Amino acid sequence: MLIVAVLGPGLWKACVAVAISSLPRITRIIRGVVLSTIHNDYIESTKALGSSNYRIMVNHILPNISSTIIVYSTLEIAHVILATAGLSFLGLGAQPPTAEWGLMLNEAKGYLMVSPHMSLIPGIFIMITVLATNLFGDGLRDVLDPKLK
Repeated sequence: MLIVAVLGPGLWKACVAVAISSLPRITRIIRGVVLSTIHNDYIESTKALGSSNYRIMVNHILPNISSTIIVYSTLEIAHVILATAGLSFLGLGAQPPTAEWGLMLNEAKGYLMVSPHMSLIPGIFIMITVLATNLFGDGLRDVLDPKLK
C-alpha cells in the first residue's frame, strides 16, 4: 500500500506495487528449492563427471524445480488478483471508468441493501478466477512433475 500511496492511484501503478512486493517471496521460494536440489546425489555425481554448471542447471536442476515454480506462480497469480482487487476496492488501484472487480465492489457497497447482486457478482468472479488458477497450477504440476512419473 505504501508503494501505491507514493506512486498514486492507477491500475498500472497498483500492478507495479504488487509485483515489487511479490518479488522477495518468489525469489526466496526458488532459491530454497534450488539449494535443496543442489545437494542431491545425482547432482554431485554429475559434477564429478565433469559437467559444466550450465549443463547441470539446464539438464538436472531446472526440470526438477519446474513443477514447484509453476505451482507457486499460479498461486502468486491468485495473490496478485486478490491484491489488485483489494487496492482497487480501497481506491488505490483502478479508477473509474475502468472495469475492475475491486472497483465494482467498492461502487456497489452503497447499494448492498437494495441490490446485493451488484457486489455478489464481482465477488463470485474473483473467487472463481482464483480457484481456477489454483486448480490449473495443480493440474500443471501433476503433468510436469518428474517425481510423479
